[in-house]
Amino acid sequence: MKRNVVLILLSVFLTCTYAQSDKEILLSIGGQDVTSEEFYRVYTKNSNITSESDKKSIDEYYDLFVNYKLKVIEAKNRGYDTSRVFIDEFSGYRSQLAKPYLEKSNLKDSLVLEAYERYKEEIEASHILVECRENSIPEDTLKAFQKIMAIHARVTGGEPFEQVARATSDDPSVKDNGGYLGFFSAFRMVYPFETGAYNTPEGQISGIIRTSFGYHIIKVHSRRPSRGSIKAAHIMVRLAEGASEPEEKAAEEKIQKAYLDLMEGKSWADAVKEYSENPRTKEKEGEIGWLRTGQAPEEFLGPCFAEETGSFTKPIKTRGGYHIGFVMEKRPIESFDEAKEKLTRRVERDNFRKDALENLRYGQLRNKYKVVINEENLESLFPLLDSNIYKGTWTAATAKHLTQPAFLIEDKPISTYDFAKYLATQYRKINKEQSFEQIVNEQLKEFANTQLYEYAIEQLPYENKDYKYLMKEYHDGILLFNLTNDLVWTKAQEDTLGLEKFYETASKYQWNERIAVNVYTYADNSYTTKLPALIKKQRKKKAGDEFLLKNLCPSDTVPCIKIESKVYEKSQDAMADKLPWEKGATMLESDDNSNYLYYITDIKGKEDKKLHEARGLYIADYQTHLEKEWIKELRDKYEVTRNDEVFNKLKSELN
Repeated sequence: MKRNVVLILLSVFLTCTYAQSDKEILLSIGGQDVTSEEFYRVYTKNSNITSESDKKSIDEYYDLFVNYKLKVIEAKNRGYDTSRVFIDEFSGYRSQLAKPYLEKSNLKDSLVLEAYERYKEEIEASHILVECRENSIPEDTLKAFQKIMAIHARVTGGEPFEQVARATSDDPSVKDNGGYLGFFSAFRMVYPFETGAYNTPEGQISGIIRTSFGYHIIKVHSRRPSRGSIKAAHIMVRLAEGASEPEEKAAEEKIQKAYLDLMEGKSWADAVKEYSENPRTKEKEGEIGWLRTGQAPEEFLGPCFAEETGSFTKPIKTRGGYHIGFVMEKRPIESFDEAKEKLTRRVERDNFRKDALENLRYGQLRNKYKVVINEENLESLFPLLDSNIYKGTWTAATAKHLTQPAFLIEDKPISTYDFAKYLATQYRKINKEQSFEQIVNEQLKEFANTQLYEYAIEQLPYENKDYKYLMKEYHDGILLFNLTNDLVWTKAQEDTLGLEKFYETASKYQWNERIAVNVYTYADNSYTTKLPALIKKQRKKKAGDEFLLKNLCPSDTVPCIKIESKVYEKSQDAMADKLPWEKGATMLESDDNSNYLYYITDIKGKEDKKLHEARGLYIADYQTHLEKEWIKELRDKYEVTRNDEVFNKLKSELN
């Protein structure tokens, strides 16, 4: 909790514009210079998030700023910024904070908009596939590419697409559909295939398209505006694949009988109950739910979209059997604003679009920073690889001498040994059929991208002043938290002797007037008249609670009454205002289950709270005391020199 408070208080190094030079020195603390721009950013940001009543003058804020800088300098001088804990934590923030600056949201927005534009249009297409997985060995990849090139020449040369597809395509469904895919829109196919289809004009054949499945050729038959979505129900009569002629005839007769009953006025719910053989939808009066193109067979969806809301279709045959569709509701495609949130989530979940986004992102960085691969140095790695690379047991130590760069990012060399260390961790991504050369080339791309991204983060402070100061905020904020935690917060909680000594001289927290009460809870109404007298006898005898139990319910094995002692503080507890403030007085309350007798045992006046009674409050005051003493020590330890000319100039501008 305290860390959050510190970071909120320190979130002051953000976007500001300052007319003076960022090199102008405002003050020096212990020989370390602080620029006027840093103070300007701190003050203006803090002013923007502080209410008018809490705003401090520039002079007041200057003192707070000096205290803050004193603590940061002390943390550095104590070596807090060199600890492994600090370095790891700050490194995590560094990458996280760089993300918005390097990953422009317009890249993702462009994919979301593209998805919506495709969502508005449905494409009817066929395809031919030549299988070739992404990690295939070069020989297989070349063979597959040569095959798809030959097929492409045939279909663009005039041979019927379906005929060539049946003869050459590796898609297992081609024997049934001749490569025909029907209509689809965004997200129904893998992204590279979808892009290839949408980039191909109606009636045309695409170029060769590479996906994770292999090489494709697409023929676009037609395009149409999206039909939106439909909420449908159905009656289904099942028909197994390879059903006999009598079985098919029986199924057809049953669906025709259902259709005739509907035409003669039978209710849809009754018809579903009597005829449908789909147990999942039968329980819901046949309801399937909302459907779009591609989410159900077109032979079913087409007739449904053709009907009006509240109407049913003629019998329809699909691969699963016979159906009658019922149109419950229709709705057109949403506006972009309505669909944007849903489409954004789908873009973020789509691995193929993530790859496209990565390519766009790294493409931007490659346009900005020059990356030069050194093929000769990389080739020196090949002889050091062996079969252990496939098992995850290959060690990069064999490449320790390869200090020459595998590539350069601008003038920063990334050694071949660094790449070898990365390569040794990637065995799960390596295909055992790949050659060493192919492994190196494939893994180099990903490694180079990560190094390029890291290089871009390194350059950000020099290129973006907002990021530079944001990083300074987190850097100094973490240091301040860690040091203050050690010297103030934790110390105040653990320094028992120091806390007790502080308590002796501290301003005391006080109890208000209080009332001490015994609360008796019971169910038997007859106890109400007996209890007050028994309580007085008990207190006169100075007897324990067993005296009451013995006199109220001597034969009960379980106590017949619950007894609690409570203290209520005046003006702090509502019950204190209800009770009679008189020692020995009683008050009775009841509800549906129990009776509650309150007996006033004592009235207490105002008094100081002991340390154990308000430990949290005294610890907080002790922390404040420790911090004040600490600030005093720091001001004695470090010389603070202010450039009054710069300060007055800054003050004038801020006012």
